[in-house]
Amino acid sequence: MEYKCKMHPDRKLKMSLANLMWGKSCPYCTQKAKHTIEEIRDNFTKRGYILLSETYQNAHTPLFYQCPKHKDKKLHVRYSDFLHYGHGCKYCARDSMRGEGHFAWKGGTSPIDQYLRDHLKKWKKEILKSHNHKCFITGKHSYKLQVHHLYPFNKIRDQVLKECNLEYKNAISNYSNEQLHSLVEKILLLHEDIVGVPLLPSVHKEFHKQYRWDFTEEDFYNFKENYLTRTRQ
Repeated sequence: MEYKCKMHPDRKLKMSLANLMWGKSCPYCTQKAKHTIEEIRDNFTKRGYILLSETYQNAHTPLFYQCPKHKDKKLHVRYSDFLHYGHGCKYCARDSMRGEGHFAWKGGTSPIDQYLRDHLKKWKKEILKSHNHKCFITGKHSYKLQVHHLYPFNKIRDQVLKECNLEYKNAISNYSNEQLHSLVEKILLLHEDIVGVPLLPSVHKEFHKQYRWDFTEEDFYNFKENYLTRTRQ
């Protein structure tokens, strides 16, 4: 049967009913389709890189590319790592680990961020209970699950600060009690509509290792499908 994948509407796809019943899905979503050099070049371009290799052998053969920010460096990566783990320019990664560019800072681990997170315990408890303490991706039961925001927490924090007409300040002592109260009220109100899902710590860590703290809900479901496909093999 011919069908169309909403993630790859330009691809002509076919599948038998038997394969559909066995749970098979779009080969481009699961990274099993043969990639073309044009498709690979487009993916590198979307990430801001310039692909130097002219041919593609397989997902495990290194591809050479150039980073516009580090043109003097020789870079190469396996396409499987580029796709599944988000590997890119290691020099950009090194730069991002400094100051406010540090991925942990972006993720909300400063004192004020932790202060706001501490007031979300009831929200997290309700998420865990609604999922019967099972990881949303693996289905495994655990009492050590972490709740993942489908909308990045740092963006929620920034929205709260904006609506309270306050600037981001690292230390809690830089805010008055009244300001802190306003921030907590606002973040609790926003979380009435924020979706969260429970994840095993290892799965949660792997997701943020790949997407850091700038992601969409679509990124999460792509990660879920790729993770399940990889672990079933």
